[in-house]
Amino acid sequence: TLNLLDNPNAICGLMVSYGDTPVKVGCVTKIMRTWKVIEWACVNRTMNDHVQMIEIVDDKGPIVTPASDVNLSTSNHKCEALYTFPPPGASDVCNPRTVFTVTVYGNGNYSNPVAFVDTVGSRNRALPVGIHSAIYTVYDGCLNNTKDTIIITVEDNTPPVAICDDIPTIGLNSNGEAWVPASVVDDGSYDECQLKTLVVRRMTNTSCSTPCPTPEFPGFAFIGKRGTGTSERWYYLAQHAASPKIAAKTATALGGYLVQYSGQERTDVRAFVHTYAPNIRYHISGMQKDTTVGNSTPISAIPSDTLRYVIEIENPCNAFSSHVKFCCDDINSRPQQMVILRAIDVSGNFNDCMVGVEVQDKLGPSITCPSDRTVFCDFVYDLNNLSKDFGSPVVKDNCTPLPTPVETVTPDLTGCRIGSITRKFVIEDRGGKKDSCFQTITFLPDPLKVYTGPGPNDWPRDTMIQSCGNQTVGGVTPPERLPALLGSPRIIDGVCSLAGGNYTDEEYSFNNSTGQACLKILRTWTVIDWCKFAPNRRPNGSTYPSTKTLGENYWIHTQEIKVVDKDAPVFGNLPSSRTFD
Repeated sequence: TLNLLDNPNAICGLMVSYGDTPVKVGCVTKIMRTWKVIEWACVNRTMNDHVQMIEIVDDKGPIVTPASDVNLSTSNHKCEALYTFPPPGASDVCNPRTVFTVTVYGNGNYSNPVAFVDTVGSRNRALPVGIHSAIYTVYDGCLNNTKDTIIITVEDNTPPVAICDDIPTIGLNSNGEAWVPASVVDDGSYDECQLKTLVVRRMTNTSCSTPCPTPEFPGFAFIGKRGTGTSERWYYLAQHAASPKIAAKTATALGGYLVQYSGQERTDVRAFVHTYAPNIRYHISGMQKDTTVGNSTPISAIPSDTLRYVIEIENPCNAFSSHVKFCCDDINSRPQQMVILRAIDVSGNFNDCMVGVEVQDKLGPSITCPSDRTVFCDFVYDLNNLSKDFGSPVVKDNCTPLPTPVETVTPDLTGCRIGSITRKFVIEDRGGKKDSCFQTITFLPDPLKVYTGPGPNDWPRDTMIQSCGNQTVGGVTPPERLPALLGSPRIIDGVCSLAGGNYTDEEYSFNNSTGQACLKILRTWTVIDWCKFAPNRRPNGSTYPSTKTLGENYWIHTQEIKVVDKDAPVFGNLPSSRTFD
């Protein structure tokens, strides 16, 4: 085979040449190449021309520089990320000008395009949360294309907006407690994607939260606890599945962490999980996952693993919960009890707000006095310690310690110890609510001891004495005529009586020398029981009369005293005899 084309040495006088006639139709170029062969000789001889058809076709796509995967976060007000798709890095040897399109398929579902971009128009697109496949298709002028796929991960890394109520007022129940759900403290918290849960806790622990109650988390089951003292731990199993990243973020938001264990703790926690949900896989810390099946060791998890997970809590006092407890010690506290409301979204992001809570006790106390009493007026008691004999009130309240009754004693007794004593008891609880009651102690005479006046043998008897005829000498009653010698009424009364006697005398003189007496004294005795006048009362409770009533409150008896003068007159020293003319 000899190359005769462009060969300067004519071999055997032969020379070859050609001519091209290009024809371009769209992206296809056809060349009609006409070949000629000439033999140089004495007689030039030319062979027949030969036409060669050459077709040049551009069937290769542009060269595309692979793009990097993209991680995006949602905005503050919409559950989507705004992304501007950059033009691809592309070149083409045949057609320098290229065009492109981008088709985005949501979460790898190639039957679910969520966005489309082309060369013409805006390249800004809003993408929902998820892991999306964005396929760049780059075309040259001949519509040859090259595809490049990037992964666009849109996550919700924006915390929710936590909004607290303006000083919520909490009323205690009949047990002196209030278990307040987080929703009471909330005033419209929201998330641009989805708010998952609200939890709450106190900023400082008081006697109301000591010991700290076991936290409760919405969407989680408490499966057990182990250890003692500072080593005590609480464990919760999520009732929903999540990726390792969201599981870890959610655990932190609740005040704990994904369980991390080994040895006996792993054995115990696996048993907790198996009892609640046997034969499952679940996330643990360190991007690992474990199972309750067999005795296999934990294995590595991948970011796309969607499993349930176990949260470990070290200190329930610092953990959030679905409810927060208030009690009587929080009533009217200053400063107000501060609580933290935490809003958590489905991606484990969280945000807090704080508010002071006004704790009030709207349930007032009650006090029941001892029943009224009626006693005899000679009952012995201590006015400064009436509870000893007449009892104490019963106090009830929803808060302890119970309020101490304040007693006011109002005696309304006569000098005869008849009447009443009123005891008033007032209580006031820590919420300022009051209650009161009264006890009345009535003092009445003992019907067996009521003074009924002197008996027949209690009056002084009639008598006769020997004395001078005149009753008085110089205005003075002779001693032998006084009651000390002639007798007085015998008054036998009790503590509840106030009886006394008095007399008046009437004298009658006689000049009959043959009579038994020269003077008669009618001594009228009056005995009065001052305790049988109003306002004193009878044993049946009725009131005695206010005026003297014979036989009721006073009695009269007349004693007759006869005075006999048996002594003849005696002459005094007469003067000696005298004679008068």
